[in-house]
Amino acid sequence: KKTELAEYKNMRKSGLIAVELRDDDELVNAKLADENDTIMMATRKGMSIRFSEEDIRATGRSSIGVRGINLNDDDYVIGMDVCKDDNETLLIVTERGFGKRTAVGEYKVQNRGGKGLITYKVSEKTGELVGMMFVQDDRDLMLITSSGVVIRLHISDINTIGRATRGVILMKTSDENLIVGCASTCREEDDPDYEDNSEAESAATENGEAGTDSPEIENSANEDNSDTGNNGPDYEAGQDIINKLGIDE
Repeated sequence: KKTELAEYKNMRKSGLIAVELRDDDELVNAKLADENDTIMMATRKGMSIRFSEEDIRATGRSSIGVRGINLNDDDYVIGMDVCKDDNETLLIVTERGFGKRTAVGEYKVQNRGGKGLITYKVSEKTGELVGMMFVQDDRDLMLITSSGVVIRLHISDINTIGRATRGVILMKTSDENLIVGCASTCREEDDPDYEDNSEAESAATENGEAGTDSPEIENSANEDNSDTGNNGPDYEAGQDIINKLGIDE
């Protein structure tokens, strides 16, 4: 549904009703949209639809809204985003750590309410979809698992490929540790301390060749340090994100 922003100007301390939900339904996302924007919705089973913002007429806050995508009985919507730039790419993430980016142009604009197009080939190996969003190369991606492990990677490192493909492994998971959420954040440059560790390891190796007594211990210490680079699990950050998302531990 779409509602004029002016409907929310008189905000109460207890909040305002933004949408009327049926008993078997829930809200998954809300975004600001302007004229000429397009809306993308994706489902758990790998379907998606892209339609014009103008296809949704503005209604009141407490209305149910209109149908965006026609779902199969065993499927449901996992995300929605607004496309403001045709240079953006659509990022898809699955529960078993697979992901991919696809150019917006691969998704033709359709009439809302249809079945949509296949955006991801879901299999037992990849798991079902848990997240989707429009992204840019100058951003980072953060993934969080059900046990609170977080990984951060550059979005530019994820290849842009076709629509009905499987993608690549973004994060290693297990049956007890699946991805539950993802978010785009500002890009973080490589940690210079990590490069310093590499230089120290190189120096330790040179000392070992010179016949020192402790190169093995120094190399072992530096290998441990190298395992804690930018892509290592950050349990503290993971717990913070779980709290913000309201996910049960």
